[in-house]
Amino acid sequence: MTRATNSGHPGAGQYATSRRGGVSMNDIWQAQEAIGQRATPSMIARYLGRCEIDVRVLMTPEAAT
Repeated sequence: MTRATNSGHPGAGQYATSRRGGVSMNDIWQAQEAIGQRATPSMIARYLGRCEIDVRVLMTPEAAT
């Protein structure tokens, strides 16, 4: 099973309680392809059944110090 069981719930991306290991960029790329080019981090998080913060951390490049 590639999607969380609560992924169809409208608030699943923001309040997801099931954690199944880490989210990888491969998961995010697959979700973007399934949703379309205009996929936002919140749309991807809802699709994956994860919290939006987990997705945003991977999608934003780390600040150079």
